[in-house]
Amino acid sequence: MDYVSPAGINQIKKWSKKSLTVQSRSDFETMLAILAKQKQWGNPDFKILSGKNSGMGEIRFKSAQGTPIRVVGMKGETGGQYILLIGCSHKGKVYDPPDALDTAIQRKKTLATRTGSICEHEEDDGEAEEEQGA
Repeated sequence: MDYVSPAGINQIKKWSKKSLTVQSRSDFETMLAILAKQKQWGNPDFKILSGKNSGMGEIRFKSAQGTPIRVVGMKGETGGQYILLIGCSHKGKVYDPPDALDTAIQRKKTLATRTGSICEHEEDDGEAEEEQGA
């Protein structure tokens, strides 16, 4: 599932089209397909976060250029459901955008208060946006 802002914007779709190349979007979709078939998620593809980020985890993969990409999310209310909250790049302890984890926490809160929502994740081939130069 993808996080949808109170304004109705699918933030995962927006991030994917704005921040990922066509190849990286394809890699992202492949990673999601692999994880969807697994009962247990773990390293290196998934890491549970701790501390103030407790209750969330990050899907992990590298872009075609070798940049570590993270998609922070949380378990949904129904079994087997996972909600993608925000995508970002990550190197060392530095996230881009720098406030990615705080944004994920805020988005988690909007879901708890029902001001934010979720929608089914749609596979993105990236072709249309790439042709437009987005």
